[in-house]
Amino acid sequence: MRVRSGADGSTSSKCTGANGDLKGPVDKNRRRIWSAQDEKPSRHGDCLRICTYNCRTMSSKADQTILNETSKRLRFDVIALQKTKTKAIKKTNDGHLFVLGAKVDGKNVGGVGFLVHRRIEHLIDSIEVLSPRLATKNERSYYKYVVGDFNAVIHEESPATARTRPHGIGVTNENGERLTDLLEACNLFHGNSFFVKNEGRRWIWESLNAATRSEIDQVLTNRKWSVPDDSVVEAFRTGSDHRLFRAKIRLRAKLRRRDHFRPPPIRLPRYDTSAMEMAAAQYAWQEAQDLTHDYVLLVNGLLHCATASAHSGRANSRSGIDGISASSLLERARTLLQQRAAVYRNSASSLLERATINKACRIAVRESIRRYKDTRLKEAAEARASLKRCRRTLMTLARSLQL
Repeated sequence: MRVRSGADGSTSSKCTGANGDLKGPVDKNRRRIWSAQDEKPSRHGDCLRICTYNCRTMSSKADQTILNETSKRLRFDVIALQKTKTKAIKKTNDGHLFVLGAKVDGKNVGGVGFLVHRRIEHLIDSIEVLSPRLATKNERSYYKYVVGDFNAVIHEESPATARTRPHGIGVTNENGERLTDLLEACNLFHGNSFFVKNEGRRWIWESLNAATRSEIDQVLTNRKWSVPDDSVVEAFRTGSDHRLFRAKIRLRAKLRRRDHFRPPPIRLPRYDTSAMEMAAAQYAWQEAQDLTHDYVLLVNGLLHCATASAHSGRANSRSGIDGISASSLLERARTLLQQRAAVYRNSASSLLERATINKACRIAVRESIRRYKDTRLKEAAEARASLKRCRRTLMTLARSLQL
C-alpha cells in the first residue's frame, strides 16, 4: 500500500487486494455496523473491504485503544489511516496488524499507517514507511486500489467520463481537477461517483460549525467492475471530524485468468510484393460477360496470387497439412510422442531439446484431432446423420481426454 500526500495537505493510499471477510450485521443504536461474531452474510456476499479514515491523531495509547475497540464492531480487512502522528508497528490483542508512520519532523502533522485484519495479515509481503507522507504495502494480487484523503471534491453536475460518473456533492475544487488528471494519467476509475447515495451516506468531512460537509476521501481502482459498492460507515466514531469510508471489493479469479493467460494473437500472413507482381503477371486472367462469373474469376486470380506470394503467418502454416490424410497425421503424432519419450528418458537432453519436441507434439496432436473431427463430421453429413449428435459425441471425447 502506498500512502501519498501533496503540499496542500491531501493524503492518499494505494493497496493491492487479497481475499478475506468477516460476516454478520449487528444493529447498534439503529445504525448499520458489523460484528465478527454474527454469521449472517451480507447482500454482496464475500468481499474484501478496504477502508480509509483520517483519524487526526494516533499519538497516544488511548487513541489507539479507541480505534482498536471501535474496529471490533466493524467488518473490514484493511483500514488506511492518515495523520497518525506517531511511529509504531505492533499486533493488537485480537491479532490485527497495526502499522503507524511518524509525523513530519518539526511539525505536528502527517503520518500514515494501516490496520490490517488478521485474516489477510499473512498475505502481506512487506511494509515500508518511506516518509511521513508515503508508505508501501505489497500483497499477492494484481488489483490496484487507491484510497485516502485527497482534499479533492468532484461536483455532482460534472460531465460523466469514462473514468468518473455524475454522482457526488460539493463544488469541484483545484484538487478535484488534479484528481481527474490523475485518473486519466494512471488509467484509474473514480469509485465514489459510480454509485447513487443520499447526502447522509456520502459526506465524509464536516466543519466545526457543521455548516460545511464535503466528500474529500476517495476510492480509485483500475478494475471498476470489482467495486460493487462503497459508502460511509456512520456508526464508526473515534472523535475525528472525518467519517470512515469503506469500499467493498469483489475479486474474480476467472477474469484474472483471462487477463493473465490470454491466447497468442492470430498472426496474419505477410506477402512478398515482388512475388505477388510476378504471380499476377504469369496468371492467365479471364473475363466473362456475366458479372457474377466475372467476379468469381477475379477472386480466384487474387487468391492464387496471394497464395503464391505468402511466406509466413498462421493462415499459411496449415497449407502443407491440408493435403495430408488423417491417418498420416495420427502416425506423425505417434512418432513425435515416441521421440519425446526418448528425449525425456535421456538424462543428457537439454531444455531446448525438450521444449522443441514438446511444441512439435502439441502441433501434431492438435492437427490430428482437428482432422479427425472434420472427418467424423463429413461422414455424418454424407450419411445424413445428426450433426448435433456427432458434435456432442466429439465434445464428450474431448472432455474425457481433457483437451
